[in-house]
Amino acid sequence: MTTNDKPEQKKQNSHQQIAVFERVVGDMMATTGSLAGAEKRYRKSLEIMRQLVAIDAGNAQWQRDLTECLNKFGDILRASGHLTDSQKHYEESVEILRGLVGKDSSNDQWQRGLAVSLSRLGTALRSNGDLTGARNHFEESLAITRQLLQKNPNNSQWQRDLIGSLNRIGDILEMSSDLSGAKKHFSESLEIARKRVASNPNNDQWQRELVSNLTKVGDVLITNGDPSGAKQHYEESLEFIRRLVVRNPNDIGWQRDVSLSLYKIGNVQRMSGDLTGAVQLYSESLEISRRLVAQEPHNGLWLHDQTVTLDRISDVLRMSGDPEGAEQYNEESLMISRQLVVNEPNNTEWQRDLTIRLDRVGDVLKMSGDLTGAKELYEESLAIMRQLMAKDPASTEWQRDVTVSLDRIGDVLRTSGDLPGARQHYEESLAIMRQLVEHDPDNAEWQRDLIISLDRVGDVLKTSGDLPGAKRHYEELLEISHRLAAQNPNNNRNQLGLIQSLDRMGHFLKASGDLTSAKGHYEESLTIMRRLVEKDPNNAQWQRGLTVSLDNLGDVLMTSNDSTSAKQYFAESLELMRQLTMKDPNNAGWQRDVSVSLYKIGNALRLNDDLAGAKEHYEESLETSRQLAAKDPNNGQWLHDQTASLDRISDVLKASGDLTGARQYNEESLAIMRRLVAKDSNNAQWLLGLSGSLDRNADFLKASGDLPGARQLYEESTEVMRRLVEKDPNNAQWQQGLTASLANREF
Repeated sequence: MTTNDKPEQKKQNSHQQIAVFERVVGDMMATTGSLAGAEKRYRKSLEIMRQLVAIDAGNAQWQRDLTECLNKFGDILRASGHLTDSQKHYEESVEILRGLVGKDSSNDQWQRGLAVSLSRLGTALRSNGDLTGARNHFEESLAITRQLLQKNPNNSQWQRDLIGSLNRIGDILEMSSDLSGAKKHFSESLEIARKRVASNPNNDQWQRELVSNLTKVGDVLITNGDPSGAKQHYEESLEFIRRLVVRNPNDIGWQRDVSLSLYKIGNVQRMSGDLTGAVQLYSESLEISRRLVAQEPHNGLWLHDQTVTLDRISDVLRMSGDPEGAEQYNEESLMISRQLVVNEPNNTEWQRDLTIRLDRVGDVLKMSGDLTGAKELYEESLAIMRQLMAKDPASTEWQRDVTVSLDRIGDVLRTSGDLPGARQHYEESLAIMRQLVEHDPDNAEWQRDLIISLDRVGDVLKTSGDLPGAKRHYEELLEISHRLAAQNPNNNRNQLGLIQSLDRMGHFLKASGDLTSAKGHYEESLTIMRRLVEKDPNNAQWQRGLTVSLDNLGDVLMTSNDSTSAKQYFAESLELMRQLTMKDPNNAGWQRDVSVSLYKIGNALRLNDDLAGAKEHYEESLETSRQLAAKDPNNGQWLHDQTASLDRISDVLKASGDLTGARQYNEESLAIMRRLVAKDSNNAQWLLGLSGSLDRNADFLKASGDLPGARQLYEESTEVMRRLVEKDPNNAQWQQGLTASLANREF
């Protein structure tokens, strides 16, 4: 080196140190959630390293440093939603490291660097929906790490890398519905973590790794329908974390881990039907999150944790019949999500979370009958997702999220009676899902989403009278479900998906009049459901699913005029629901299921001319509905349930000769339907209910000789049907309803 070279070398070394400094500062900003600041620092660091490598392309250390900058910048791009750009940076990093390893394959540092970059590239491919490509890169990374450990089995960092690689492949297998394969990888990872902790019980970092792996195994057990096994792993995880917190009470990371473990166990309690226990665990988790936010009010991660727990508490309160409490938690969660986006407008994770909160509040509004309010929130959610997709059109994650928003808007439009509008949204969603599945046919998650899209389009075609078109969609979704279930028979999630598809096809066949084929589909569905319940008799969700299968089979038998056999299935369903309700009397959803079962048995008894027995069951059903409506007066579904029981009691009283009593129940039913329609005049279901109730009351007036009163109600019913037909002139069902209303007026 000449004398003139020395100042230049010093200058370059100084620049290299600046690049390192910028990267370190970027790391600090990224940790606190300041993505914009971190991106600025990483970009500067990357620019400097590119300049240095351009000056001396043979400097291996600078090339290695350049890969670090590429990875860091790729990380921040991925966090900001620029998934395609992040993938390009990882690919460049991998290419450089492959070149370095090619020059010196014995360099362990470069080998490990290549393994790390391959993992990052695999993560980007996974985010973009390329599960096959992601798995290939993860497995190459795993192979490199295994080779390194053969050289030095005691290298702690390489052991940690091995745990990470196994977990990433496990994640891919879980997403591909290969739950046994996922569990195998997570379990190997867990075993390594256990050995590390056993060798050094005082190493807090290794204990945290063990906690993470216990959670991974718990998660895959939950997905495969083993909540008791999952709970054991979550509780072991919580035990480790609590010990860590006692050792260092000021470590906020460990406090957060306690909060997450409590949340996970709360999920198990909720799934098992223990809503009281779930609320207690969620509340403890939330309290920890609130304390963390109080310490760091601008920490986006702590705020985000709050929203997730608030959502779950809201869910449980709603299930327990406390809608006002549920709404408060939902609104607080939405408010925090909006604030996160205001704080960091470029953080795509926060934007995506905001869409989730908007959808949740929209769901509540839809449930209460406020379709206009629900649609506004769904459209705001869709607008955000379209903006994210516009930023990165190749992102499969954004494309998939757009389909979710499209489906929700379609649901509101369908409920409002706008079938053409609903079909337009459903078909756009279906087209996107077909493209995603074509992009990666092995992605089981997308296959399941495709099934949902096919079902929605099939439903709207059926309602519109296009039965051949509807049948094609149902047959396609059933074919996909059979294929997924056959590929992995031990995957409980796929089995449940097949049950749902069989039920959908059964519903269509029943509506089409093919009762024999419908019964065959329901029986196959019931057989699978019984098998699942036998595997885990304590799984409350599966027991509830069994009641649905029993009810479906009972319904088709009722349609076939076999009310005696139908009653047997309904009675078994009712007994199961009573047992579940005894475990958790506050579960409003299960109470409603009891009410529905009572109603169905009442129908079977009425057809068997057991009017007294029918009335008894209808009255118990009505009383349950009244209790639920008293807890949540704005819940339109529970009010509507009352009208069904009121109408049936009226029928029984009328058949028994008590016309005065029958008319009273009919009038109460009409009053409720008027309230529902006044609340949301666009709700097609309620408009149909109002028309039917008007006709029933008019029939009573006509029979009692009050012809002017009867004519007035018939005319009101006709006007309601006209409104529906004007909304969708092609709706065959509504056309028939209008024709019947016009005929009623002619007397």
